[in-house]
Amino acid sequence: MPLHRGWWFALLVVQIVIALAGLAIGLGTLLGTSSAPPSPEFFANRDVRGVAIMLLGAFTGVAAFCLMRGHRLALVFSALSAMLLMGWMHRVAVALGQHSAVGIFFMVLGVLQLAFVLLVLGVQRGIPAPPRAAPLPEPAPVAHEDLED
Repeated sequence: MPLHRGWWFALLVVQIVIALAGLAIGLGTLLGTSSAPPSPEFFANRDVRGVAIMLLGAFTGVAAFCLMRGHRLALVFSALSAMLLMGWMHRVAVALGQHSAVGIFFMVLGVLQLAFVLLVLGVQRGIPAPPRAAPLPEPAPVAHEDLED
């Protein structure tokens, strides 16, 4: 299996985990079985949080489906879903001050997803160094007689 296919498979596995967990946690939040404390502002409504988490999971599921089908926008959807997940987790963890093991787990999954997208795109190969320029010729020695003028 080429290295590219390994990164593609790892990306797919991470996306499926995020999608299933997002849908399950969103449904649990909607049903009131979530243990997360209520958040201020926009996140105070349990229904809004549940639907938002389910939408994040569903979007990641769509990205995984597109990746399986070989859609030309699959990596764009994958990168976008990773950034949305990391943004959501940043909002919950940093801005609202709710730190949890589940939040750290999802932040790590979002970072892994984005890293795998970059690896599938071939970023691990790096940018080739530019060719070296030919060395400049040595200047001709100057005679002392020319300097006296």
